[in-house]
Amino acid sequence: MSKNKKKRTVKHDKKLEVRQNKNKFFAKARQVAVAWDAQEAFDLIPSEELSVLYVARFRAVRIDRGKNNDLPGKFFKNFRKTINDTLKNIMVEIRPGGKLVSMYDFYTVVVSLKHYLRILEEDDFPKAHVVKQAFTPFLDHWNNYREVEFEFYSYLEVLTTIFSRLDKKFIWFESGDWPEETNLSNQVYDLIEMNFLKPEKKVIRLDGHKRMIIKVGWGSFFNGFNWITIQAADLGIECAFKDLALEVYLQAHVLHRLNERLEGFGEASLHFYLWNSLREPKVQRGVNDELLIEYRLNDMRLGYLKADIIEGMVVLRTFLFITNDCTPEGQLLKAFTGMQKMDKKYWEIDKLSTFVMSDIKDHAVLRELFEKIGCGHLFEIQESHLYGVNKTAQADSLMAFIEQNKELDKEMMHQYLDEELVE
Repeated sequence: MSKNKKKRTVKHDKKLEVRQNKNKFFAKARQVAVAWDAQEAFDLIPSEELSVLYVARFRAVRIDRGKNNDLPGKFFKNFRKTINDTLKNIMVEIRPGGKLVSMYDFYTVVVSLKHYLRILEEDDFPKAHVVKQAFTPFLDHWNNYREVEFEFYSYLEVLTTIFSRLDKKFIWFESGDWPEETNLSNQVYDLIEMNFLKPEKKVIRLDGHKRMIIKVGWGSFFNGFNWITIQAADLGIECAFKDLALEVYLQAHVLHRLNERLEGFGEASLHFYLWNSLREPKVQRGVNDELLIEYRLNDMRLGYLKADIIEGMVVLRTFLFITNDCTPEGQLLKAFTGMQKMDKKYWEIDKLSTFVMSDIKDHAVLRELFEKIGCGHLFEIQESHLYGVNKTAQADSLMAFIEQNKELDKEMMHQYLDEELVE
């Protein structure tokens, strides 16, 4: 094939592709009109006006690199493809209770049609006023489509959680600003910037040894990236510096203990809820006056982050599951049952999975026992939330152990439990 003929073929194919894309766009626009009982009005729009609509259409969402970050090229390309593919899979109602379209088509077709009709003047073409009137319910409904935007932005937040790790990297998204020299702002509905940041780490001396600590932060579409700080007063420190904002660091041991004690939860979720627990910290004091910050799954306390104030920083040293001997709940459990540290380890009362996946939650006496000491909420976590953890049957054996334990302090138990539970 000659070069000229090849060029003509390529040019012809491109023209054909443009016509096909144009026809697809008009067909989807007409589906929107049908959904709003305005198909007859849509058919009144002249072809020249439809061409204007097509040329001025939005191009959904553009994903760009954020400013001043070292986001790996291949990683970014894969991420951008994933987001674009997802836009074509998330479905949106054209009309409440009506036909569904992809979020991609929503931005490119529905929003484009809405903006065209909004600026349409009643004398722009014959019967333009009829078109405008017929689409009034459509325009009124989509005057504000923040719910659709929020759904997409929430999806970006999910991606942030899935791929961010407190000890490795932070990924988050933000709305970007169009460069002044570009005209894409008139064509693309939204510009999203993808950001990448490695955590800050430093070495300090702890217990006579050099230890690596990691600064705690997180990125969010709605709030940007922020390093966590806690005011001294929120830690119960009453002094001249009570309003001082202390930066928060953690040892890697904290993350190891989280994975171990809360097995079955994804690592991504564990890191997210650690950050979330520190945003509005709830602080208690341990048995030996240790500084304990609640680790919460939403409003559900799963344990505590043991912390120290070192060199003007809050340093998280480890994670204590809620039944640990150093926690208020752990002390009550020890008083009621006489269980020691090794007993808890043997019966795996030191892990969340035991409360979710074993038959303890179905044993009336044991369930009431754990509810009374402040651990009953652990039974509310659904089995589907834990992955790769098998079910176990140990309730009867555990109850027998407790009943036979000679160190059982019945006097303490009577203060919290009904008489029939002890008998």
